[in-house]
Amino acid sequence: MGMVETLTIDGTWEEKAGDPEKVIRSMFTLMTKQNISTVFIESRKPDTLDVISVPDPYDLFKSKDEFKKSMKIARRCLQEAGYTIIDDTEAERMGRELGTSAGESEKKKGFFRKWFSN
Repeated sequence: MGMVETLTIDGTWEEKAGDPEKVIRSMFTLMTKQNISTVFIESRKPDTLDVISVPDPYDLFKSKDEFKKSMKIARRCLQEAGYTIIDDTEAERMGRELGTSAGESEKKKGFFRKWFSN
């Protein structure tokens, strides 16, 4: 099973100085230089960036290490481009669950109620 970490930025991509495509391209360049092949990055919302792991079933430890490296790369590239990353407590105050983007929290609540309710 893959891992997904959502980084929420303060404001939207368009409001900030850094070009979002250029920032994501720099992340991919750094990931390629480090031979990271089990993680990809995409922006689904105007204020989030998802780091998604597609683990290698034959080498799960490598996949986990690559995910951690990718998270560091994503955070560093966002900060260098002038974006501010909102931590989970701030995102939670904005009405979101920890580690999820705005539209995903309701879907997850429904899933967990269905499978894990008493």
